[in-house]
Amino acid sequence: MSNQTVSSNTDLESVIAAGLTNGDSITIDKGVTLTCTETPSVLPGEIIIDGELHIDGLSISSGNVINFTGAYGESFTVGGQGTLRVTGDWYSLGTTDGTDNQSISLSSYWGGEFEDVIPAIWIETGRRIDFTNPTGTSPSVGDFVYLDGSKDPAGPIKEVHPTYLVVKYLIGSFADNDTISVRKVVDNEGPDFQEVWTATAVQDVKEAGVYMEFGNCSTGGVSRLNEMPTGMGGFVFDHLYQSNTLTLGGWIPPSGCDIRIPNVHFSTADSSSFNSGNTYFDGSSSEGNPYNLNTSSAGEVLFSVMNVGSSWLGCSSASKFEAEYVGSNMEMGSQACGSKAIYNNCVACNNLLSGGDWVSTRFAFRAVDLVFGATINECLVVAGQVASFHIGCTTSLGVDIKNSVYCMGGLTVNDGNETYPLNFESSKQVVLENNIVVATDHDQRDELLYIRGCEDLDSTNLIMSATVDETFAQEERDMVRISLNSNQVKFKGIQILGNGMGGNTLCRVVDSSGIKIRAVGMIDEKIDFGTDAEFFLIAEGLVSDVDIARCWIQNVSSEGFFQAPTTSRNFSITNCSGNYGNVLHPQVGDNIKIKGLHGGSGSFSSSSGGIDSDLPASYGSHFHDCFRSDTSGAIFLMFTPKTETTTYAYTVVSGDPKFFKDGTVDLGAGDVIEFDMLYSAKGHNSFTGVYTTSKGSGAASDGTDEWGSSNVTIEFQYTTGTGFNGTWLDLRTPSNLTSITGMVGGIRLKVRLTALDSVESIDGLVIHTNTSLIDQASNLYPIDQVQSTFTIDGLIEGSIVEIYDNEIENLHNHDTLLGSSENSSTSFNFIHKETDNEVVVKTFKEGYVDQEIPFTLKAVDQTLTIIPEIDENASIN
Repeated sequence: MSNQTVSSNTDLESVIAAGLTNGDSITIDKGVTLTCTETPSVLPGEIIIDGELHIDGLSISSGNVINFTGAYGESFTVGGQGTLRVTGDWYSLGTTDGTDNQSISLSSYWGGEFEDVIPAIWIETGRRIDFTNPTGTSPSVGDFVYLDGSKDPAGPIKEVHPTYLVVKYLIGSFADNDTISVRKVVDNEGPDFQEVWTATAVQDVKEAGVYMEFGNCSTGGVSRLNEMPTGMGGFVFDHLYQSNTLTLGGWIPPSGCDIRIPNVHFSTADSSSFNSGNTYFDGSSSEGNPYNLNTSSAGEVLFSVMNVGSSWLGCSSASKFEAEYVGSNMEMGSQACGSKAIYNNCVACNNLLSGGDWVSTRFAFRAVDLVFGATINECLVVAGQVASFHIGCTTSLGVDIKNSVYCMGGLTVNDGNETYPLNFESSKQVVLENNIVVATDHDQRDELLYIRGCEDLDSTNLIMSATVDETFAQEERDMVRISLNSNQVKFKGIQILGNGMGGNTLCRVVDSSGIKIRAVGMIDEKIDFGTDAEFFLIAEGLVSDVDIARCWIQNVSSEGFFQAPTTSRNFSITNCSGNYGNVLHPQVGDNIKIKGLHGGSGSFSSSSGGIDSDLPASYGSHFHDCFRSDTSGAIFLMFTPKTETTTYAYTVVSGDPKFFKDGTVDLGAGDVIEFDMLYSAKGHNSFTGVYTTSKGSGAASDGTDEWGSSNVTIEFQYTTGTGFNGTWLDLRTPSNLTSITGMVGGIRLKVRLTALDSVESIDGLVIHTNTSLIDQASNLYPIDQVQSTFTIDGLIEGSIVEIYDNEIENLHNHDTLLGSSENSSTSFNFIHKETDNEVVVKTFKEGYVDQEIPFTLKAVDQTLTIIPEIDENASIN
């Protein structure tokens, strides 16, 4: 044994020449750099790094790859003042031929020795799409292109030019002159998923230099290509341990795409295998002794362009961990990192060698105990089998996961414990954006996204399929589950690829609060639930403050859009759809508000497709409105009792009406109750003149008056935004309803009931309306509107104040006026909904110098204090 200490800058081969033998250790002193530019000629043991070890593929000196093969059971041990740095380069394996199962030779790459397993390659899938006749809002980088009217995204935009787009990849094909489009979540008085741009595609050609990550989908030495997606998410290939060929499969890129691989690779060997020119793996399902990485003393790790095969370079307590273009056989990264961990364009695979789990739950990027957070961007995770292998985090703060893809194979299971592709536990301030999940329809695959015990998690544009072939799932699986007192979980935009809806619900919420879901599907292109999937949302346990808006689904198999227990509270369902024939449950807990929900086409008080009036143990919220078909709607009044802690909309003018906990009320002669909607119903263009009243005696068909005019008078007032009409009108007179105009943008009612005789168990009033899908889409309820006040102080009274959008291309001649005052006081308030918008404030006052001040408006109240300057060249009146 001849362990070596490196005390001055040198290269690894010089250290080997000084006497290093197989398994010997190397110590790199503080301030010293040891450089490796070729595959080591002996088998290093532990390398203790107090200075820097630099594996430099940019300066490779021999062969086509630096295959750093370390001794079995040993490690890189990076000390608190040490750095492990890798700067790899690319080696081309050739080009694609556009066919399935294309075989790629690795003989030249390996050079005849130390063949290992390849976790990742990168393929030049970028496409340039030329277009003409663009209309709408110009696309942005990160938006998805859609081909020829398809509802599925085809590829993310990397560059935007006046006459062409560059996408990272293009799933599908189009003919010249087909229409392409961009769909995304936009602000339409709240988040709304819309088609915002269209153009005529002229052609698509290869765009040089734009690559997509591809991951190895084999597990335990077995190919899984036939179990993987062939469309979106199918960014996979197959390579078995110590094979000289790899095979393309899954989604097949076009012909002529460059295939490149990092020229730095990490392997494990024992002395016997190394002396024979081979790497080593013991073949067990619990291999635990690969050459590994130890940063427990807070070492620094900087990885660029490399593959980790039979080694394992996960670690804990690194002071810094940054990785780009890194492929890993298993999870990578540092848990408990001392700074924000960064992963760009990385690939993590689910244990290519054994196919078994080393621990019960593994996070692909080791996002565990990260108090400084992590950024995971444009990364790919591939699981060839159903396994506990996740993108996500646990007990962490500030984790961002963006533009990343998870792909799970379909036929084989290696672990039935917690098989969630996306998994978040006990974490805060998590941001998800433009992520894609394609999973398997397997009885041991759990939800696609599981959130438990988390707070402040925001997801934008989550794209999912519960099956690898994007067909309806047969297994009873939820797509998303939120539980264990999670709070403030928000979704803006959820897309389902093809028909890849899970066999149960889109979202299940258990013992959690503060849930917001927006912008799922479009009103004229609803997400298909395939007649097997049931509710959009199911709530269980103690659930409160759930707000669902602009979520459009169809072909729901069960009896309603959502299901909630009486222990639920503060639910708001706004501009959403299930089937028109689904029953509406206006009150299943306390303060349930339904506005603009599709459903309830059956008879009133019917639990099989109508508006259900059986409302036990439910309180608050009396008026609701719905759409019962594309052309008909209703505003309806329920009689749930009020409590001190629930909202309510009625006043007892006289008498003593009895409200009961089953949602009925008994009236005695002389009782008078006034109800106020407290909101304006939108999207209803007129009243039909028909109404329905029910006394709880079974289903009441449209137009039935079970109360009777001799028992109860029904009067109303209305406003369309200019104040109530001021006169009580008889609701039973059709012309009083049909003569109302201008109501599509919003109508608010007051209803007064006067009992002429005793009447028992009245439980509902329905006022029927007309509508259209166009009227609904043009008159959505505003949501998430946060207004802020921008105060400009210090003004000279009578000043002119103007606030302009700060258009960069027109910096000193602004066109877009946001707000103004022609004759201000000493202070001017501008109410706005801007978020991080650059503006210019201009002030004018005779006798004072004109001012032009740039300012950034944020979604908070702000103040700008002006200091007027007297114009010495002017007289002040």
